[in-house]
Amino acid sequence: MADISLSALGKSFAGAPALHDITTTFRDGEFVALLGPSGCGKTTLLRLLAGFEMPTTGQISIGPREVAHVAGNRMVPPEDRNIGFVFQSYALWPHMNVRRNVSYPLEIRRFSKAEITAQTDQALQATGLTDYANRMPSELSGGQRQRVALARCLVSHPDAVLLDEPLANLDVALRASMQT
Repeated sequence: MADISLSALGKSFAGAPALHDITTTFRDGEFVALLGPSGCGKTTLLRLLAGFEMPTTGQISIGPREVAHVAGNRMVPPEDRNIGFVFQSYALWPHMNVRRNVSYPLEIRRFSKAEITAQTDQALQATGLTDYANRMPSELSGGQRQRVALARCLVSHPDAVLLDEPLANLDVALRASMQT
């Protein structure tokens, strides 16, 4: 993982500020939770970090790399940030089984078949999904679907992992296990 630094970060939609002047650093290895009421900007901040949105003001650095800088007109696209993102809606492909959903990020990056198999097996094991590898998403519970999304996020060893309420449907014991 890598440090993430935000400097005077802001985002407005149609002139209405969603985030204003956020300056902070998330240190390598930290587990940070953003808490607040609906509509306060938590998901907007995650989308800015992932590169799905362009900031209105400020800059973002991941490790030594500047990935967004409004004044410098710099915006690194999401696919070049090495950020894992687990969406609140899971975003699983319904036509792919669990193994294929998890391995897909490695496939599009053209990893070798041996690397894909090894890293996918590791992610499935870490999330307790080995026995579900051949099931389709429609055959899984909500908690199992969340774990598939988490395994897909972790399989490519991202520099940072962003989670948009990914543990909400898990029981207390499983939530603690997935946090670890």
